[in-house]
Amino acid sequence: MHALSPNVSVGGSVQTPTFSGISGFGFTLEGRFYPSGKHLRGFYVAPNISQNWLNSDDDNSSASVFTVGALAGWQWFPGDDFAIGLGIGIDRYILSDGSDETGTGNVTPFGDYSGTVPALRFDIGYGW
Repeated sequence: MHALSPNVSVGGSVQTPTFSGISGFGFTLEGRFYPSGKHLRGFYVAPNISQNWLNSDDDNSSASVFTVGALAGWQWFPGDDFAIGLGIGIDRYILSDGSDETGTGNVTPFGDYSGTVPALRFDIGYGW
């Protein structure tokens, strides 16, 4: 995260899925608003977007998933620039592409990835 003002910061992250049988990677871009005016510390509200490329280990299918979401969270610094944060919110998953290398035309299990889901995020990072 990078502080732009006492109330606003922007940042990004790299992510990987935690579901069994699914591999891949993605990135997230996020803006945070800190009502207290203590940049990068305390309570925040954060709209975010992400793009993920996923692969099924079971049936050779793949998909591209775009996400739009919002979080409310808390961030603190146990060290000088080392940050820890916890946020809860909601994400809207949009399946933007799917392919199936088995030739069956089925993009399972990614057909179920479109929709709105609760979000829980634990962050470990560096703030400057």
